[in-house]
Amino acid sequence: MEDQTKSIAITEKFIPDVLKDIEDFREELKGFSAAITGNSEGLRGLLNREIVQYTPQGAGGPCSGIDAANLVISNGMVVTVACLGFEVYCDGKTSSHIYKRKTSIIADDRMTGVAVAIRTPIEVEIIAESKSPISLADGSWWARLMEVNKIITESRNSSSKIYQEAAELLAGGLFLKGLLNKNCISISKQGISASLCKRDKVKEFLNNAIIPDLALLRSIMRHGEHTKPRQLKDGTDGKFGVEQRGFSSSDREQIRDMFSKSAGLWVVYYKPHPWSNPIRMEMHKSTWDSRREEILDTVYEQTKLPGYMQPWVIKIADMSAKQVSGTETLYGEKNSRDFPELFFHTRS
Repeated sequence: MEDQTKSIAITEKFIPDVLKDIEDFREELKGFSAAITGNSEGLRGLLNREIVQYTPQGAGGPCSGIDAANLVISNGMVVTVACLGFEVYCDGKTSSHIYKRKTSIIADDRMTGVAVAIRTPIEVEIIAESKSPISLADGSWWARLMEVNKIITESRNSSSKIYQEAAELLAGGLFLKGLLNKNCISISKQGISASLCKRDKVKEFLNNAIIPDLALLRSIMRHGEHTKPRQLKDGTDGKFGVEQRGFSSSDREQIRDMFSKSAGLWVVYYKPHPWSNPIRMEMHKSTWDSRREEILDTVYEQTKLPGYMQPWVIKIADMSAKQVSGTETLYGEKNSRDFPELFFHTRS
């Protein structure tokens, strides 16, 4: 008899493996969930000293939101990277932006790195030049430092002028200028750290489970609470290495101090409303010490609309920056007929 398995579709053969793996995946999720929700009261007890209750004192102050987005447009041999950065002010009427575009006829994965090399200087420049009393910037200073290090390294290994130009800008003083803006508060939406679960008593309580700080604090914090400030190096995973090449010795030392010394960057989580996730805020220690109420009141006001997981000005800046997606057809389809030797399909 003919072997019927030869006629079975590949997808049908694949389904049992997927179903089995989905069950394994759900069991993993149950373990993570139990570590958080099943121990919330015990965790609260262990971390209670880290949490402070706060009652809003007023409407906060004027602020702006900063974000940048990039788009990689691939058409045949032509790859275009378009980047747009925005600063949106809380009055909703005025804003500033930076737009840059680079095109290459090398269609490969390297353009993803190029996008970072274009977007990062845009974002840092807007932060550095911001005149807002409080600038709420999407992202993390730790992530920006890692991106800058990679850009500088790539500029030494790549012949691309894009990396070289970005490295010269960032290491030539732009990154340090942005970092020294005391009015800037970086707000990361992602759970970029898992440091609290590594404390001895918490680690033992969680049976060595690795739980992101955001998820852990979300299970125990009540609205109106914030954590006590911690140094950025203590509230973030990873080492804060500063690229040896590119930066001047004095700039490198200042950057290293900002990430490692007590007078530098600190981290605070704040849960302003019942529907809010704890919001991770990175800022200068001196800014927190002198403007604590203003900062918390401003974030409280900016997240008053139910369902807003981030300050309103950052959401609007994010939506504004993502307008760059509207340029895709202008750089692609609109030119394909005039340049068929470059714009052609490479996939069926």
